[in-house]
Amino acid sequence: MKAEELFLAIGGLEQTRLEKTEQNKPARSGGKLGRRLLIAAVITTGLIGTAFAAVSFYLYDSPAQMLQGLYGENTGFDKMEPTQVSDPQKPWPNSMVQPGYEKHPIEETVAQELEQWVSPVGQTVETDGYKLTVDAFVYDQETRSGFVTLALEHDEPLDESRLQKQHNGGICPYMVASNQYGYAYQIPEKTTENCLAMTYYFHSEMQNGGVLSLTLADRTQQETEKEAVDRTEQERSDYIAARKEELRQELTVEEAAAKLQELQGMSGYTGTYDDYYFLAAYEFDQAHRSQWVDPLESRIEGLQKELTPEQAEQKLRKLWGDEQVEEVFAGQMEFLQEAAYRILAEREEETQPQPNRILISLPESLTLPNRTFGNGNVLVNALCVRINDEKYALGGSAEFSLNMKDGSVFVVRNGQMDNTLFQLGVEKGFCLCMLNSAVNTHDIVSVTVVPAGTGRSVTLLPD
Repeated sequence: MKAEELFLAIGGLEQTRLEKTEQNKPARSGGKLGRRLLIAAVITTGLIGTAFAAVSFYLYDSPAQMLQGLYGENTGFDKMEPTQVSDPQKPWPNSMVQPGYEKHPIEETVAQELEQWVSPVGQTVETDGYKLTVDAFVYDQETRSGFVTLALEHDEPLDESRLQKQHNGGICPYMVASNQYGYAYQIPEKTTENCLAMTYYFHSEMQNGGVLSLTLADRTQQETEKEAVDRTEQERSDYIAARKEELRQELTVEEAAAKLQELQGMSGYTGTYDDYYFLAAYEFDQAHRSQWVDPLESRIEGLQKELTPEQAEQKLRKLWGDEQVEEVFAGQMEFLQEAAYRILAEREEETQPQPNRILISLPESLTLPNRTFGNGNVLVNALCVRINDEKYALGGSAEFSLNMKDGSVFVVRNGQMDNTLFQLGVEKGFCLCMLNSAVNTHDIVSVTVVPAGTGRSVTLLPD
């Protein structure tokens, strides 16, 4: 496997897992902070280990005010009814229901319980007229999830057209990148024309280690790289559109499938992305492969001098665990050692201290109080829910809700409501749902799940 093919293949491992829970979701959650930008941009600094008393908050005056600002009443994105929206990808009727949401204001007892988990950061980096301040974070080791509050400032008004704002407050902060999966949301009351205040809700992925890296990109370099990528993508798109029509005249459907099978070991595609499409794409990529520059080449070469292939594999297994390695490389074990060098190099690259990078060391021993239901198939803490999606969502996303002791119901997700900030397929077939409300786990009496395609509800009692 060539370097650039391996690079794309490893990226595809994560993409496949993400599609498991996100492929059927409407575009409602804002943008993930780009990870690949970390490899290309000039980037950021210093490990966090500051005691609370030594650091003052930037956006908020205290943990209590921070929790009220994010989860209290009048946060700016508290309620929206389900709406019918157009969906050009569907045949007539080409519309779909855009789920609504309803945030529940945080209870005083829950806020007091969460305050002790707030860790101030107080780090700032600057570049090209921009300043990024990381205020504070909350992290739970059991679910490897949490959030961090940020402020992006500029001496001129920020370009809102690039934020890709969503109806629920989701945004794509174009100058900031992270090594961990997540979504950013605007904090309206703290945002001005020169300051974008936001919260980044994230999941710490095993392969990226216990460090959250937040990067303030060099705008000039970012724009140059974006223009180059846009040009190449347009050239590729134009070439494929023209060439696949020529291939239709040159090859029968059977011949195209056989040729693609010979070249790339795959075939049998129909529709827009058919065998002709992939053959044309293969031709373009082969013709331009010499232009591809491996951003990790020097770091990989250094690791190859330092570690034997067997040592690189063992180091990866120590980081991920044997079960995760076997699952990710099932049927492709011949690529494991080569991939190990790249994965280790990427991890080093993304956690290397740089002038424009802020690194947060995520605590390994802090676990938010939680409760489990249905023999461990559902875990709930104040900020998120983790559910066994293999058991309860065969073929799609299950509907489920939390039943409270006062008779009320907190809908996590269904066809009409979606109170998640993001949904992510995690290891061992579980799905993590970051909630838009801080729930009182002590008041949950049961969890109701409607497995996809069954129409029958299942009630899960506390363990």
